[in-house]
Amino acid sequence: MTSNIVYNIKENKQYNEQYNEQYNKQYNKQYNENQYNEIINIVDSEYNSNMEDTEFDTIVSLQLYYEDNYNKKDLDMIADYYSISKRKKRKTELIQDIVLFELNPYNNELTQKRKLMWFYLSELETDSYLRKFLIFK
Repeated sequence: MTSNIVYNIKENKQYNEQYNEQYNKQYNKQYNENQYNEIINIVDSEYNSNMEDTEFDTIVSLQLYYEDNYNKKDLDMIADYYSISKRKKRKTELIQDIVLFELNPYNNELTQKRKLMWFYLSELETDSYLRKFLIFK
């Protein structure tokens, strides 16, 4: 029993081209999505690291500002305004507590109000007539 097997292979060029186009579109779409996601991840990580650096810079700059421009008595008044405990705290510890309080977004309104009032006080102190009526410090 010998049987002859005959094969005919007929290439369907149109079907092949359609399949290749669909495959290429799908591959390109996946590749573009993956590339897009990679770029987004890189940008997010850079943004987050920059934000951390900015927050740290802000903390350090405020600490230096209070260290250079305020004495312990002035810092005690600010701590009293914010209702921050000043008991047994040195100047640097008090500065750290004030800076952390002021950078908390929840305390932003109170912080802005204190800065505005301190500005008004400094203006009153520089006025030659009104400084006679001011009892502060």
